[in-house]
Amino acid sequence: MSVQHGGNVWDAAARYGGDPDDYLDFSANINPLGPPDSVWPTLQAALGEITRYPDPESARLCQAASRHFDVPSSHVVAGNGAAELIAALPRLPQVGRVVLVQPTFSQYEQAARRAGREVVTIPGRPERGFAIEPSAVLERIRAGDMLFVCRPNNPTGSYLPAPSFLDLVRAVCERGAWPVVDESFLGFVAGGVSGVRLLREGYPLILLVSLTKLYALAGLRLGLALLPREWARALVNELVPWRVNALAEAVGEVCLNEKPFVLRTQQVVRRAREALIRSLQATPGIRPLSGAANFLLLDIRETGWRSPQLREALARRRILVRDAATFPLLGEGYIRVAVRTDTENERLVNALGELVDP
Repeated sequence: MSVQHGGNVWDAAARYGGDPDDYLDFSANINPLGPPDSVWPTLQAALGEITRYPDPESARLCQAASRHFDVPSSHVVAGNGAAELIAALPRLPQVGRVVLVQPTFSQYEQAARRAGREVVTIPGRPERGFAIEPSAVLERIRAGDMLFVCRPNNPTGSYLPAPSFLDLVRAVCERGAWPVVDESFLGFVAGGVSGVRLLREGYPLILLVSLTKLYALAGLRLGLALLPREWARALVNELVPWRVNALAEAVGEVCLNEKPFVLRTQQVVRRAREALIRSLQATPGIRPLSGAANFLLLDIRETGWRSPQLREALARRRILVRDAATFPLLGEGYIRVAVRTDTENERLVNALGELVDP
């Protein structure tokens, strides 16, 4: 199963010409501020470690995550990006079916099918912005299921409020199923409530945290799973040793202490997202779906463009967006764009305006 992802500036340069650095990449949902300043001296100091194998268990990083999330370090597993952890979870022997509310991150279904698991799809309703509906989930869930919940959801940006989210997770656990809550984009949400409180209370949920997006570490690859101790041991058995390189581990430890950077990111992204939404709403035929993440799903059906053609037209202008046709239910009527800096967002809006309203 081939899955398209964003962020491939090298392919764009090969197809449309120029240098990869010429492209403005709205297809990957990375912090527009770039990494925290502390990353650069940390990388420099850690360079001497590349002559040795890294710690196979990433103990220092897991201890830093233990302090950050207030869970025992035995409940933390580090991976080469959250994607590596997602790929391994459906292989755990405890798992029966895998339940997905679509559209959502394509890697969940790919991992489930590679593990030979039955996939149960719950379609989101377009009139509700494809948002997760707890009642629809609870109608389908049963003991032994693994439910993936992306919060905020990729690609829609929808965000189930804390009371409903916590109640849903409790109810799923009480039915003997296992929720996997992907919080890769939660760090962009001001006041976002994590499911880690339920893990501390003893509920058997699994939290996924990507340091790639929030701290702009896409080239280093780093993700964490927070889960019950017995699940953590089982997950490690499905992973290769030395999966987190020494540079990524050192940077991860530093980033988990970057609270002021996270608060600043939340403020910048929220303001930029709101301004981008207003500009896009003024662009004929484009309807941005409301969301809480650092990206927006755009309904382009009234523009007369199909998503593959619009993506290509923008790429020829050195602007990359995510064609959402590869997400279930969306078809060729949607594209996804990251929230970047005001200047970069203005360039995107101007290009879209020139194409849809020439």
